[in-house]
Amino acid sequence: MFAAGYGICFLISALAAIYTAQKGYENIDSQYWTALVMIPVVNMGYWMSAQALSIDALISLFYYINLGTNIMLVAILFGLLRDIGFRVHPWMKVVLYGAAFAQLLVIWLLIQDNMSGGLIRVYSAGNGHVAAVTWDTLWFAQYSFVLGIAILAICAIALIRSDRATYSRRTVVGFAAVTALGIAMYASERVMNLEMTMLPFVFAAASALLAISYDRIHSHDITCLISEQRKGSSERGFVAVGLDGRFLSCNEKSYDFLPELRAQRVDRPFPQDGNVASALYGLIDGFKESGVTTSKFRSGTMTCEGAVTNFTLRRDGVPQGYLIMLRDATQEQRNLDILSDYNDMLNREVSEKTEHIQMIQRKIVLGMANMIENRDGNTGGHVKRTSDIIQILVDEIMLNGHIQLNGVLARDIVRAAPMHDLGKISIDESILNKPTQLTEEEYEVMKTHSATSGEMVMILLDGVEEEHFVKTAFNVARYHHERWDGKGYPDGLVGEMIPLEARIMAVADVYDTLVSERVYKKPLSFEEASRIMEEGMGTHFDPNMRSVFLACREKLENYYSAAD
Repeated sequence: MFAAGYGICFLISALAAIYTAQKGYENIDSQYWTALVMIPVVNMGYWMSAQALSIDALISLFYYINLGTNIMLVAILFGLLRDIGFRVHPWMKVVLYGAAFAQLLVIWLLIQDNMSGGLIRVYSAGNGHVAAVTWDTLWFAQYSFVLGIAILAICAIALIRSDRATYSRRTVVGFAAVTALGIAMYASERVMNLEMTMLPFVFAAASALLAISYDRIHSHDITCLISEQRKGSSERGFVAVGLDGRFLSCNEKSYDFLPELRAQRVDRPFPQDGNVASALYGLIDGFKESGVTTSKFRSGTMTCEGAVTNFTLRRDGVPQGYLIMLRDATQEQRNLDILSDYNDMLNREVSEKTEHIQMIQRKIVLGMANMIENRDGNTGGHVKRTSDIIQILVDEIMLNGHIQLNGVLARDIVRAAPMHDLGKISIDESILNKPTQLTEEEYEVMKTHSATSGEMVMILLDGVEEEHFVKTAFNVARYHHERWDGKGYPDGLVGEMIPLEARIMAVADVYDTLVSERVYKKPLSFEEASRIMEEGMGTHFDPNMRSVFLACREKLENYYSAAD
């Protein structure tokens, strides 16, 4: 009977490990995975011992069970210590794992030297036997019992710590309950000198708890949710929020942006009347409802920018919550405010000298575009060249009617072209002029320039220029990095969702990048650049632009050849 029960326990613990492995986690937790693997190993030892037919087999299995149990408990102990914020030093692992093997060595020597004095007591169990350790002989060597007490003590400490602790109390309660049950059962069996043990059932329950809690354990550890580069970042705050709005975890830098987070309880929603709820829930709502990934909010005297994305610990990509990256955008906002104030000053004079102000406005925009270009060592002459290319493309469209384009929009596109990269004023020069490939984090910063370009166009032109031109210039600035297949940025628009003017601008912008020299690359040949452009029609670019580009290819090559 017990052999069958132990077999079921082995099967449950093995399935728990397999279930966890099948989720395909990107990051493997060595401590909890050690425990998940050792539990079925130990339960298999109990199952085999219930069917053993010789004393030698029983003793061998006793070694096997004892060592496996100790390794499992040490792994859980270190996992809990790490989760509650205690630094586990390598020497601690050496000491505890070494003690597990030393205890086994002592028992082995006692048995081999016939000094056991009743160490192993063999009971009949149907067709087989069961090995049990007597309490009076090994009271000094009950390493497993001591480890269980230590785990229970850590759970108790975790539950009474301050509200700032960033770990799931429900998971800690689960570990405490299973550990307490195991200790009580272990002690009662030794004291009452019972012939059978119920520990395999406790271990099976522990494996199920580990499998179920694996997501919860790691979603409360912010370092599991961010890349290795971002872990060391001292400039970004990261906050993890569950799909149901519960606070999961954050890094230390987050407190600089949202001081109220220091008092926030894990696994609880943010107080609705607080600044944190207003800021973070607002970001999440915008992300869920309209796909807006970045937004700004005020926190004291600081202007913060939050970027929202889903996070998952699994390779299947199923979202498990929201990861919010916070950064200081105060200086950028000041720059925009200065521009806005200047724009207001210009607007007050519109009624008197509309034509004169528009002329000044155009010079300012062009001047800013040239200033930004001079700041960007990568793109010398880019503003002028892309403006000339846009003129060539628009002329071809108007002449042969490849695409429906009216005269007003055609003129607006040509006028708007120089403004497409105004947002680069907010990009740090170390990123803007980096001679090597950008890191993932640097590339994310660089990608913000298109959204900022759109904002600056609105600040500079809205209320001064005609509405149709403002709209065209905004679309060119914000959406010229969108792709036909939806893999562009900042909004991931697909196909004809991308404004026509931005689709035309994308062709000019990419072609100039390909055939021009940059600090990080040499110019491509006209043949290679044309091949890349043609391959991109229908994926990167509007497929209708293929005929336009081919019709203009010779003019474009002549233009660049003459410039050289």
